[in-house]
Amino acid sequence: MLAFTASWCKHCKVLAPIWQTVAEELDGQVSFASIDGWENRALSRRFHVAGFPTIFFVDARGDVYAFAGTASVTTLKAFALGGYRDAAKLSSAGAPFGLRGTVKGLLIRWGAQGQALYGDLLAAGVPRWAALLGFTLCGLLVTLLLVLLGLQFQTREHLD
Repeated sequence: MLAFTASWCKHCKVLAPIWQTVAEELDGQVSFASIDGWENRALSRRFHVAGFPTIFFVDARGDVYAFAGTASVTTLKAFALGGYRDAAKLSSAGAPFGLRGTVKGLLIRWGAQGQALYGDLLAAGVPRWAALLGFTLCGLLVTLLLVLLGLQFQTREHLD
């Protein structure tokens, strides 16, 4: 079970003791993790988190199911112990562990690393135009790769 939360979120603060209780009661049966989705935006985007808190169940195959409803000890235990099978499953195209989700996570992470690198380049005295030109060329390459990846998915979907 995964809970995406944020430190400033009032609903997340209400969820915290409930989450802890369920995690303790199901210790050894189900694994629980709480992720600061605000601090880990790349991971939040891979899971299509639109607000906080957002709760998912990830089964042994890597299929991801979204929890919907009011989070209580009873509802979360039921969800974790099999109720997830009746919940909305993230589509294979949008699943965080699928190819698109992995690529999306990498691009988001690279974007954050690129921002840091840009700042480092400017701090090291590289002219702004040279840094921007380098990033533009990298962006064009990434765009080309994404177009090719998209064409590959369209071809596969058309053949299926």
